[in-house]
Amino acid sequence: SKMGDVTNKTDVALVLSQGSGAGGIFTFNAPYCQVDPFEAPDTANDIAIVDLTLRTTGSGTTPAFNISLT
Repeated sequence: SKMGDVTNKTDVALVLSQGSGAGGIFTFNAPYCQVDPFEAPDTANDIAIVDLTLRTTGSGTTPAFNISLT
């Protein structure tokens, strides 16, 4: 679960892509992130929406994040 990743400070990857068609796609890639602790509301087995804060760390020669425009 993602709560376990937060508690254990496990590295997770984040990729956001937006757009369509050649020349119109924006991709944000952060391969090494840690999720900051957050409160999960008690929703009685329903959908919950939470705001997440991520810390990008990078690793060795791998940058913290990169952006591609394609």
